Amino acid sequence: MQNNPPPNEPETISHEDTLLLAAEIKRFGDLLEQQIKIQRDWKLIVRNGILNALGWVFGATVVVSIFISALQPFKKLERIGPLIEKLDNSLQHRPNK
Repeated sequence: MQNNPPPNEPETISHEDTLLLAAEIKRFGDLLEQQIKIQRDWKLIVRNGILNALGWVFGATVVVSIFISALQPFKKLERIGPLIEKLDNSLQHRPNK
């Protein structure tokens, strides 16, 4: 059987455990302070925003080009061929604004 304390008595914590807990709380506070400093750096925020936007543009371009390439064999079908041809032409020959 395990030696569990009765439900109404609090468990005692040793002095070593208290010191370890205090050290961990201090380390966590230091990490949190460092993270707050990083989040307030406007240069880092702008750089991450630009990289995020470029990633979205590049990813969307790749997805659309794969989609168009996957539809090419279906141009020969009677019912959806004209629709795919129209979609392909509108995406490839967009007027410049």
